[in-house]
Amino acid sequence: MTSSSVVVLFFIANLFYALAYLVRDIYWLRILTIIAASSTMPYFFMQPQVMYSALFWQSAFVLINLFNLIILIRARRPVPLTEDETSLKDMVFRHLTTRETAALLRCGRWCEGAPGDTLTKYGGDPEYLYLLFAGNLTIKRNDQTLAYRGPGSFIGEIGFMTGSAASADTVFSVPSRYIEWRAADLRSLFEKKTDLKAAFESLLAVNVAHKLATEESPLQRA
Repeated sequence: MTSSSVVVLFFIANLFYALAYLVRDIYWLRILTIIAASSTMPYFFMQPQVMYSALFWQSAFVLINLFNLIILIRARRPVPLTEDETSLKDMVFRHLTTRETAALLRCGRWCEGAPGDTLTKYGGDPEYLYLLFAGNLTIKRNDQTLAYRGPGSFIGEIGFMTGSAASADTVFSVPSRYIEWRAADLRSLFEKKTDLKAAFESLLAVNVAHKLATEESPLQRA
């Protein structure tokens, strides 16, 4: 490589740096910075006295940006959902991304309920939050039926949001499947993913508002 071509390559490298400062996507900023830093190396190497210090720092910049680029690529990879997870996303989590839905669902566990099994007890601690995927639940208090819940319904969301005790018993009417989250696990997840926390709490608030708007009696709120 001639000295003139090395100088041209050095100017091209600085052009890539300028482009890196213009782009808004961090993914492309990393790529352009790696190209720019790599393109400056022949210039420093071809000097009458090799500029080892500059070569060292350019190599460090390349490695740092390459490391972060790999993290970005891994974070942007498509997240596969199972058939049931896809159905639940379409049913309840339409406004969440696939990656957010996967993180949320995999924080909980799939469970099954048989007819007559009790999911929550009146006055119980709000340790868990539930989402009914298939089947039906009967909401009772003092053996009085207050309401029914079908697929896509959250159970225990008020307790999760406010810390209050369960306001009714919930009993499975038919064989059912549901997601169970430990409240502590969800809060731990939301500490790392604040955007997901805001979206999920908004979803719960809409769920509560829908219940209050569609149920005739305050006694039916569970």
